[in-house]
Amino acid sequence: MQEKLTINLSGISFKTYIMIEIENELYLIDQHAAHERIMYEQIKNNYKNKINTNTQMMLIPELIELPNKEIEFIKENIELIQNTGFDIELFGDKTIKINGVPDLEYKSKLSNRRLFLDILDEMTAKQNGNFKSVEERFIATVACKSAVKAGMTLTEKEVDYLIQNLLVLKNPYTCPHGRPTTVKFSKKDFV
Repeated sequence: MQEKLTINLSGISFKTYIMIEIENELYLIDQHAAHERIMYEQIKNNYKNKINTNTQMMLIPELIELPNKEIEFIKENIELIQNTGFDIELFGDKTIKINGVPDLEYKSKLSNRRLFLDILDEMTAKQNGNFKSVEERFIATVACKSAVKAGMTLTEKEVDYLIQNLLVLKNPYTCPHGRPTTVKFSKKDFV
């Protein structure tokens, strides 16, 4: 039987780095990168398993008029967008209607409109990174834009959520863009 690890929360530095102790090691967890990895895995799992109950419907849908480049991206990728939790529809030639957004625990404080526009802007900008597909890049972008940001004050419950959910991931070490989620120090590093 495997022994359960004792995790001690040591504090939070710069409203960005969560410090935990596990045995004789200190871990600095970047709250944005960690949350981004957690969200990425959740969104990817929902997308791959076609779980369409991951949409939070809005009381008042948002109408957004968009330039041609963005409308074309939406037309070409509407199924992908919908399968990641957005309930959107074309509403005329240059307008979309957002009825719902991905239902993600502890998402950032961005408005639904701003979240969608930031994701769309990132997706229609010059492609960068090493993503193999539009799907992978879109899921990573939704995760990044939805994740808590550096400098945000988190509640004790949110910090616990990040720690517990990061530690159970198969790959908890980097965000989808490759940034480290944690830095580890041994007790010996401080002697």
